[in-house]
Amino acid sequence: MPSLSLPSFLLNDEHGTPTPLFRGRHTLLAFVSDETPATSATLRLLTAAAATFGESMDIVVVQEGGGPGAVGERPGPHVTLLHDPTGAAADAFALGELPAVFLAGPARERLDAWTGFSRKAWQALFARLITTTLQPAPMVEWLSFPPSAPASARAARTATGGTR
Repeated sequence: MPSLSLPSFLLNDEHGTPTPLFRGRHTLLAFVSDETPATSATLRLLTAAAATFGESMDIVVVQEGGGPGAVGERPGPHVTLLHDPTGAAADAFALGELPAVFLAGPARERLDAWTGFSRKAWQALFARLITTTLQPAPMVEWLSFPPSAPASARAARTATGGTR
């Protein structure tokens, strides 16, 4: 079965600079919104991924709505934080729940995706990234993460992009 191509999008980074979601490398992409247990765990593992894989691939967090800081502390170095204030990018990805995680290949092909938090999904993803990037395993205390945490429904948006 062929991989699905993910939508291309241009969003502003934390400095207001327009930045593409994909830049021709493997990309670990997470859409997040408000601080929830699933979002918190996702951001912690993105920081761990960035520490090990961040020079070999792009790691991108897209924050929907809110303002800077709506998802708590900024993920670590090697993580690009982009803002999607109207939810247009999340709409283009047809996301109904957040957090949503995607692994994309260099041509924007979807290699893996899930919503919510799953420790098993993250462990499998890290195993795949070790093989893809030839980097060592990240230092992760897996038992400090819940086995799973549900995704939260995205806030309904109006045609002008605000919440209803």
